[in-house]
Amino acid sequence: YMLSTGFIEAYYYLKPVQLYSRVPEGGNKAYFNKYDIAYAPKKAKELGNLYKGDGYTFRGRGLVQLTGRANYRKLSTVVGKNLESQPDLACEFQYAVPIMIVGMKNGMFTGYKISDFINRTQMDYSRARRVINGSDKADIFAKNAKRIEDLLKKTCPYLPQTF
Repeated sequence: YMLSTGFIEAYYYLKPVQLYSRVPEGGNKAYFNKYDIAYAPKKAKELGNLYKGDGYTFRGRGLVQLTGRANYRKLSTVVGKNLESQPDLACEFQYAVPIMIVGMKNGMFTGYKISDFINRTQMDYSRARRVINGSDKADIFAKNAKRIEDLLKKTCPYLPQTF
């Protein structure tokens, strides 16, 4: 599921040969007003965005499209860098990987942990989307996760079935 998430969230759609993009979430500044305190105060507060322009400044980056000032601050502890003052660091692979793994494992994005949906008794890729972003495109993420799982089983016969 993590591979599926990273592939979809961080894939650079303009260059299909590139599987990971260091480019922040696309869109003009007005697009990110939906996360800005000046235009969408309720959503901005949920994300910890405090000042006009925070919606754009703290737009999605990395393998999980980290969004919102509060998440950049919180995940700074994971990478040992101040992502709030240097948000573009979340695009760098050496930070994006631990952000995704630790964030999903510990429920740091939405409160849901990956183990809530993927564990010894269930493999619910569709509901696992809640770990990152509610149910947004959950079926696409689930289908890709299943494809990756099948490929791993086929090509890595000694891969443990439980972790």
